[in-house]
Amino acid sequence: MTMHYVNVGLFQVDFNGVRIDKGSPNTTISAVLNSTMDYLVIPDSGVANSAGYPTIKAYLTLEAEDGFKLQYMDQNKIITYDAA
Repeated sequence: MTMHYVNVGLFQVDFNGVRIDKGSPNTTISAVLNSTMDYLVIPDSGVANSAGYPTIKAYLTLEAEDGFKLQYMDQNKIITYDAA
């Protein structure tokens, strides 16, 4: 049985839900001041659907499209398994 284990973290996001990198020279003070906090999936090179810091909803949707079902989820991790 194939399983995917990914970590989840709390990050600052802009109004589009895109993670803000405070260390980037392109990040403005205005972007940070107008940001909110959201839980995002931390990218894992072994799990293609985790690329790009997706939201939890987007990640689970991509996993379901690939035939993976949710096994376990809490505020720190998500485990899915291949239903085939």
